[in-house]
Amino acid sequence: MTKSNASTTFTPFAWHGIECEVPEAWELARYDGGYDAGYASLDDGVDTRFHCRWNRVRKRPKLLEGALKRYERSLRKAAKGTFQFEAGHAAFVPKPQREGRDLAAFRWEADTAAQGLAWYSHATGRLVMAEVLFRESGVDKALARRVLKSGRDHRDDGRRLWAVYGFTFLAPDHYTLEQAELAPGRLRFELRAASHLWLRVERWAMASQCLHKASLEQWPRELVKLLGLAPRGALEQHETRVHTHRACRFKQTVGRGRLGRRQRVAGLVWTCPEDDKIVVVMAGGGVVDLPEDIAATVVCR
Repeated sequence: MTKSNASTTFTPFAWHGIECEVPEAWELARYDGGYDAGYASLDDGVDTRFHCRWNRVRKRPKLLEGALKRYERSLRKAAKGTFQFEAGHAAFVPKPQREGRDLAAFRWEADTAAQGLAWYSHATGRLVMAEVLFRESGVDKALARRVLKSGRDHRDDGRRLWAVYGFTFLAPDHYTLEQAELAPGRLRFELRAASHLWLRVERWAMASQCLHKASLEQWPRELVKLLGLAPRGALEQHETRVHTHRACRFKQTVGRGRLGRRQRVAGLVWTCPEDDKIVVVMAGGGVVDLPEDIAATVVCR
């Protein structure tokens, strides 16, 4: 986490490759779609503070100009009173962060106000529109620009960041999100790269209560059961450490049904006593080292 000059604590938010740094009090409120087209919004517990929409498009002349004009028309149609909209150059974005992107800044004011940034990424072919919203017409430009200039839609290291509710991890970028459960007591991300390659990352709250019901050593067997896959061999597990915390590493061959296809499942489960959390990383399809790679990137608060 980093702090601005105004002592606001910022934390990463990342979803389907879209990344930015936002005030710590802003949390994911709504999301829809997937990597090619989707939407996410963050709120501060009272009002929506950040919107982001993206979709994969074909590059064409005046792409950003046309997208902003359509957005202006939709906002103007919905406005009930005075409405103002302006678009221009994104001069506040540092030159290195402009590379590989066509960018345009915009702002609007109605009963609420927003400062936004639109860009087309040459690397991903995605058109992204992100905006910071304010309750009153007076826009905090410093805050908005701090958030918007941190925005990007891909990394150059072959990985994709996932970051919500203070939980952060990096996964290979060819793994895409298939399903997510974002509940107060449990975060679960199910990602898949092919029909037989999958990854499951989870964070469980109230670790002390969970461990009272089942010790850490019992978790690997229970986690395999949760997958609904039948064991096809002995469960291998041993104690290890992840980020100095006590952990169990485990492996097992499993299958679905009597004649189901067999696969090798590998995983890590560990506790974060300071946060009273349990973290689980499991992978299937024979990529037995993947849980260790993922675990090394996990940040949990």
